[in-house]
Amino acid sequence: MVKEAVEALGGRASHIDIINYIQDRYGPVKEGTIRCQITICTVNMPSRVNFPENKKSRKCDSKYDFLYSINRGEVVLYNPSEHGEWEIANVNGRVVVIKKLGSQSFPLLPEKQKTEGKLLQTQERVYCPVCKIDVIIKNERSLRCPLCNHKIDELFEIELRKFLLLNWKISLPSRRVKIRGIMKKFDFVSDDMDFIGDAKFYKSLDVPAAKWSTIAEYVWLLQFTTATNKFLIFGRDKSVPQRWLNRYHSLIEDVKFYFFDHKKMELQSLT
Repeated sequence: MVKEAVEALGGRASHIDIINYIQDRYGPVKEGTIRCQITICTVNMPSRVNFPENKKSRKCDSKYDFLYSINRGEVVLYNPSEHGEWEIANVNGRVVVIKKLGSQSFPLLPEKQKTEGKLLQTQERVYCPVCKIDVIIKNERSLRCPLCNHKIDELFEIELRKFLLLNWKISLPSRRVKIRGIMKKFDFVSDDMDFIGDAKFYKSLDVPAAKWSTIAEYVWLLQFTTATNKFLIFGRDKSVPQRWLNRYHSLIEDVKFYFFDHKKMELQSLT
């Protein structure tokens, strides 16, 4: 069921999305049981060796080795050519998860044993258009580049506006739009009100409830506008709109979803 869920969700899913899929399709399966199965089948999860299925040494190519953890609470389908070769091995009398690099083996340390330096290496990097490099965001609230101090979400919007002017051949400044007597500001509005949209620069979380509520709010508001072209354009992590669409695609009607890679300057349609 877990593998079916991840495949149905596009090959990448949060634990919560997997649980919701299985319970919607198969009824009241216990959440704890599903979480245990996810752990058992995730090749780079240190705690998987605590389960009977993973007590013996083996290469990770069995029916229990099909997931790879990419973020806390989020997995993708395991691909050895992309994620490396993983094994379960007995090291000094202890069964552990190891990664193979050529003839060498590297045990995967439990979270509490990781050094601060190693934790920093796992933090997400974001491209800064001003510095022209990927940087680590130290403060998620401000989203400021640690080098130039510019807000990267604002830089993302500037780069996106330039891209739309060049490729859609239309100027789309930010402005307020009157919707049934209520004024609402949108990031992109054409002079004739035929194009109305907004930009969202979101980092993925295990349970992004606030972000999903905001997306739903903008979809709902856009549907009350008279624009022919209604859209939301996302940046940073494509999994956020993809996961929202997996659950609520039937609600979007004529609102288009896009993902903009502001490093490669590429716009991808998601709907």
